[in-house]
Amino acid sequence: MYAQRRRPTGLLHASIAVTLYALCSSAGLVAALDARIYDLTTRLMRARGIEEPHVFLLDSGETRDRDWPALQAAIQAAGPRAIAFTFYPDADAAFYALAEESGNIYFGRALIDLPGQPPRLQEVPEAARALPSGIVAVRQPTGKHHTHARGSFTRDGRQMPSLEAVLARAMGTNAPAGSWRIDFRWGAGMLPNAGADQLLAGALPEELLRDRVVLIGEPADAVTAARSGLAIPGGEVISANAYHGFALETLLGRRALHELPLLPLWLLIGFTVLVLAVAYQFLYIRALVRLTLATTTIATATTWALLALTGFWLPLADLLIALSFALVAAIFDRYFMLIEGLRLFSLDFRGTVQSLTANPEPAGEAEEERSRGMLLTRLLTAHVDHKAVHRLYQLEAQLTAHLASRPIAEVHNLPTRSRNAASPIPEKTLEAATGT
Repeated sequence: MYAQRRRPTGLLHASIAVTLYALCSSAGLVAALDARIYDLTTRLMRARGIEEPHVFLLDSGETRDRDWPALQAAIQAAGPRAIAFTFYPDADAAFYALAEESGNIYFGRALIDLPGQPPRLQEVPEAARALPSGIVAVRQPTGKHHTHARGSFTRDGRQMPSLEAVLARAMGTNAPAGSWRIDFRWGAGMLPNAGADQLLAGALPEELLRDRVVLIGEPADAVTAARSGLAIPGGEVISANAYHGFALETLLGRRALHELPLLPLWLLIGFTVLVLAVAYQFLYIRALVRLTLATTTIATATTWALLALTGFWLPLADLLIALSFALVAAIFDRYFMLIEGLRLFSLDFRGTVQSLTANPEPAGEAEEERSRGMLLTRLLTAHVDHKAVHRLYQLEAQLTAHLASRPIAEVHNLPTRSRNAASPIPEKTLEAATGT
């Protein structure tokens, strides 16, 4: 009479989940959650004590009348491993000649890429063309977390290394050509810092600079104002010089983590969601939730194990968001299918009872078997519990036997309320059958 077939909704659920995940990813929600989870994970798993840092941050202060040769001599006297300017000082050729003679001074060439302006590279002074340098990207505060640094930039068809990558390789540490995740696990106060005026005044102990890479940053001005105030995980805001210092510290401390490229990441998300979505078709709502929680627990444990043992960061936030969307889509679909199945079962059972009470002749074996098979089919397509199916089948058989054993006249004279009372579907049985 009424029919309901199981619908293959696994591909539909997976498509909905991946589409919603892509929208959240493009809106930056996934990156913010991933940065927060990574920050909390590293703080919980790694030692709380601060290691001896490899980088010292030095603020150049007012650069207009700065005696750059004197500043360079004061830093060299402290015995640093290297000196790196994130900019080209406005100095004469003698300063750059001294820098070339020392052999451990590096410079940053700004790559300015601001909204409304074409990307452009800072001009290199003629006296500094032979000195080692690297790209320093000018970053604009956008409210998003700055969690990664890049090892190279493509400009005019050429691959140009970043300043952090040049310094790391000069210190004997491998630097990735792509991007790496910056380790901010101790917050903005991790790296020691001071001002150039303190150093020139002799108020800064030389031990703070000895055997470290001294990273000298310029104060924000009209050109570099976009380089200040970068947000990092944990709700803190740091300067551009501190950002480059953390990126370099991550490499020198060998804490750069390996991550999945974009294509393998999408393949992992799609495969995981598709497998679970197909499994969701054959499970009840409570089993859906249990399976999702078990998958989440396994993904979290795997992420922690990979991070601790191999330094690999599994995109846990991406998996959690995609699984959540797949679960919600499956629950809504199952809910509406359950309502539809119960409605069809109610109509079929009502028609069966009416046919038994209205027909004066006993139902034949074929008709009785057809009625029972129809009820059982409706129950199965309604996704109810198998034990409840068996109980309802027994109650239906008892009702059929009871009506068949009574005189036909007595059956026709049953009041409406008595017929309803003889219904084999009590409310508690229906609740147990539907799993609600």
